[in-house]
Parts: sequence; C-alpha cells; structure tokens
Amino acid sequence: HGEDEGLMFHLFDADSSNTLDKKEFGLLLQATLNAKLMTILEDSTGSKYLEEHMQMEQNIEALNFWKAARKYFEEGKDMDSEKRLAEALKIYRNFVRAGSPDEINISYSIRTKISKALEPFHKAARSEKESKDVGSGGEDAKEKESKEGITFTVFERARKEVLKLIRNDVFYRFQRRKEILESMRDELWNELDRNSDGQATWEEYTDFIDKHQGLLEPMREINTETGVLSTFRARGNTGGRDLPESPCAGRQIGSLSKTQTQTPRPWTSSATGAKSPRWRAGSETVFV
Repeated sequence: HGEDEGLMFHLFDADSSNTLDKKEFGLLLQATLNAKLMTILEDSTGSKYLEEHMQMEQNIEALNFWKAARKYFEEGKDMDSEKRLAEALKIYRNFVRAGSPDEINISYSIRTKISKALEPFHKAARSEKESKDVGSGGEDAKEKESKEGITFTVFERARKEVLKLIRNDVFYRFQRRKEILESMRDELWNELDRNSDGQATWEEYTDFIDKHQGLLEPMREINTETGVLSTFRARGNTGGRDLPESPCAGRQIGSLSKTQTQTPRPWTSSATGAKSPRWRAGSETVFV
C-alpha cells in the first residue's frame, strides 16, 4: 500500500499505538466528510446514508437525477442514436420536463435548452400511430440527423447545477445530522474492526481502504497541494525525526522533500509540534 494509506493511518493514530480505536477512526471519517462531497457520493456506504438523509428531507429526486445523468454521460457515448434518445427521454420525462413526477430544481435557461432538444421527440412518441410508422417505414435522413443531435452531454449543465445545489445546501445539513453520521460511522467501524476488539490494525485498515478508496481522495489532494507528508514528518509526533515504519509495507511513509514546509490547512500544530495533528472541526458534527 502507498504513502496515502500510511499518512491517513499515522495521522489519526493519536497515541502512536499502530492501531486505530473507534474515536480515532471517527476523527478520520469526520476529516473526510468535511473535505469533499464526492467522497460520499463515490462510496457505497456514504452514498446510502446521504440518500437516507435526502429522503427524510424529501429532495431525493436531485440525487436520483444526478446518478441517472451521470450514468447516461458515461454510457451514452457508446450507444447508438436510437438507444441514446430512448435513455435521454426517460431522464427527461422523470426529472426535467415541467410537471414531471420527480421534477428537479434547475434554472429556467437550462430546462428550456433541454426541453427544446427533447420535447419534440417526447410528443412524437406519445402518438402510437407515429411510433408504428417509424418502426415499419424507417426514418428519413432529417429525422435520423435530429436523433443523432441528442448527444451524451445533453444533461451535463443540469447535472453540474444539481451537484452544486447538493453540495451547498443538502450536504451542509447532512454534515450536521449527528444521528445519521454516527450510524454511518458505526457501520463502517464494524466493517473495519473485523476482530471486534475495539482496535483496528494496519492490516484491517488496508483491507478496509481497498474497499473504500474514495475515503483517501481528500488526503491525496491535500498531500498534493500542501506537501503535508513532509510537514508531518518534520513537525509531527517525532519532533522532526522520521516517522515509524509502516507495519504493513515495511518502509517509512513519505518521500517528499523536507524543503516543502507549507503548513497544511486541515489541521493545526503548535510551534513546538503537537503530539498529533487535530482536525479543525469548527461547527461540524464531531464523532466521539
């Protein structure tokens, strides 16, 4: 396993025991939650709890649209024009068309642009006679060209706008729903602590991370932006000495130059070097 796994493990191993207890794991998870919405969306367990939260708030249609539009974007480029149109119409009728069952909250300009592209096909499909005519007599060149004009990017502006709304509104409240976050923490902890002894070893941790790679993404970005690995080695537990070797990899974590000394933003350290970094929680829910 790489240095990102080692950094996360050692960073939140506050007592340098080479294990994580439930409280230390809670702080690790809180740091992840505070960092990035996509971490939750990309993780099966995190996505499940975010979905539960949005169902309680009665705005689950935004998440369902985001998932459907993302799948359409990823798979639509490989579809033929007929199937791509059929899939686009499903999304349009369910989420975008005015008065649709799960109508999403998007700007008038984006809704209008999507409707201009898809509404003619929606109306045509409503006529059984026209559908049979198309099936038996084929389609003319103009109609075929029109269908091919429905690309896999037709919902991208709407998807980005919905994601922004989820991030700035729904996710903000999700981070403060203590009961849901604690349930998610407990489920993940039970998966991590396979031996049920209250301590997660390095081996348990690396197996867990293999299944939840998204949990490392914020740390990778922080490491890239700030050089925190070298900063932690210089100012962390050991007062400037090298960190202990990884119990799994058998090597010191980190390979960045010690000339990179920018103080990492997500945690604080004293002038003399605190025993371990602490996540600056602010007003967010903190696991205990």
